Amino acid sequence: MEERERLEAENAARLEKIQKIQMRVDGLTPLNEVGTVSNARHVWIDVNITPKTSAGAEDPPVTKGRIIIELFDDLLPEITRIFSQMVRSDNPPTYKGTSFFSIIPGENCEAGSGRDRPAFGRALDNERATLDAYHTTPGIVTLSDPSRDNIFSITFGECTKLDGRPPIGRVVYGVDVMHEIEQSGAANGKPTKSVVIQGGGDCDMSKGLSHYYKPMAVPVLRKADTGRMKIVGNRDVQASHWLRRG
Repeated sequence: MEERERLEAENAARLEKIQKIQMRVDGLTPLNEVGTVSNARHVWIDVNITPKTSAGAEDPPVTKGRIIIELFDDLLPEITRIFSQMVRSDNPPTYKGTSFFSIIPGENCEAGSGRDRPAFGRALDNERATLDAYHTTPGIVTLSDPSRDNIFSITFGECTKLDGRPPIGRVVYGVDVMHEIEQSGAANGKPTKSVVIQGGGDCDMSKGLSHYYKPMAVPVLRKADTGRMKIVGNRDVQASHWLRRG
């Protein structure tokens, strides 16, 4: 009887966690309304987006941008701690220097490396309840196959192919950067531009999230302005499918 009660209690706790994760995913606020985010752990990631050129060509213009991710650390403390560590680390396993190697407009993009040893194994076993969550909205950060690699995905919209994999957070700043990344993809997933993670770190929430805002810098393409950068505010680029439908 005691064993049955224990199993029922564990199952109830698991279902409650799944419901909380799903509510967090489904209730995603518009990604440019950064004032609505919670006091959860947040990380920032800087990316460079560069057109691919042939050998010997001049250095291509580089678009530089930042995204900020709110992690579900209150529900997934172990997994989000490891993810945060990989974002800010200079040594393997790390996300620094890795690229978004698969970008499918309307679906998702993937970044990270499958060559480093998987970092999430034990944490994944302990927090496996999230595997039943559905990916219903854009901006959801999820682990692609954490039992085998350290690759993560970010959704551009509803992405059913990721259902059953653990969502660990959501993008709350950088909708313009995510739109730029999406425009660098193709239906077969092969990027048309190089999108590389330059670095990242934790956000000290005592300073406020706005302390980490960094407007996207877009190269000016006129010949007379070669080498100059145009600063684009986060609200300057709007993409309707990044807003919650309903």
